[in-house]
Amino acid sequence: MAPLVADGEAIDEKTSEKSLLLTVSQACALLQVSRAQLYVMANKQHVIDFVHIGRLTRIRRASLEAYVESLSAKNANGGDVSPRNDAA
Repeated sequence: MAPLVADGEAIDEKTSEKSLLLTVSQACALLQVSRAQLYVMANKQHVIDFVHIGRLTRIRRASLEAYVESLSAKNANGGDVSPRNDAA
């Protein structure tokens, strides 16, 4: 299997698989979304959590996995896969 590439850097799948925190580039590569879409998912849709360590921004692997699981559950139930806030 070819290595994932984000921002011109190859991502070692074995290393990123063990990491609790991922860079924005690694998270984008794993979800196969753009950097802009990842920020929308975090800042507007609130489906992914960012962690700030000093000036560094990281994404918890568990947050990505929970998001993918929620999509799988919605698909299995025949529901809408787009995140939304139910104010009712």
